[in-house]
Amino acid sequence: MPALEPEQPDLEPGATLDHAPSDSFIDRAQLERVEIIEPLRAFARDLSLSMCRVRAGAFAATTLPGLRMVDCEIGRADCSGATWIDTRIVRTRFESCKCTGLDTRGGTLRDVRFHECKMPDAFMQECTLDRVWFETCDLQNIDLSGSTLDRITLRDCDARGLYLLGARITALDLRGSRIDHLAIDTRSVSNIIIDPLQAPALAESLGARVIDRNEEI
Repeated sequence: MPALEPEQPDLEPGATLDHAPSDSFIDRAQLERVEIIEPLRAFARDLSLSMCRVRAGAFAATTLPGLRMVDCEIGRADCSGATWIDTRIVRTRFESCKCTGLDTRGGTLRDVRFHECKMPDAFMQECTLDRVWFETCDLQNIDLSGSTLDRITLRDCDARGLYLLGARITALDLRGSRIDHLAIDTRSVSNIIIDPLQAPALAESLGARVIDRNEEI
């Protein structure tokens, strides 16, 4: 099986970055090696962030169509209710972020890691995800329908209600996560990796009745 671990951002840990004033977040702005702690404008199109660090509530309720992020660190940031349709996120780490209802429909995420993030009810339909790692995240009711999933890992996540109908799956590792009420097409099952404790939940998602051998039918 191909390696599932995403590449790390090129941004050096603890690197000293210039502060980016809030008035720099305009349409088609290209920001490089800056730290963002102030709230972004509610709307900006085709914003580009390269080797940037984002903190606090900078992304909350923003609408940033065409957002580009490469080699960025997003730490303890509030991204709740943000709309990033057609985003492209590459070699970026989200650490302890609040992403409730985050909308990345039609986007591309490659070599992205989400660690201890709260992402219930996120919209990721029709996305392309490659080497994306979710670890200890709240992913309840996240919608990945119609997406292309290549080398994806959910480790120790709460993924109850995960919606995968119509998804094209190359490799999806769910071991160690809660996957009750999974919505998935039967043709995709052969490309999903689970542990033995998850087998009953997967069987129920496919319509099988899981009962004890001594229990009456």
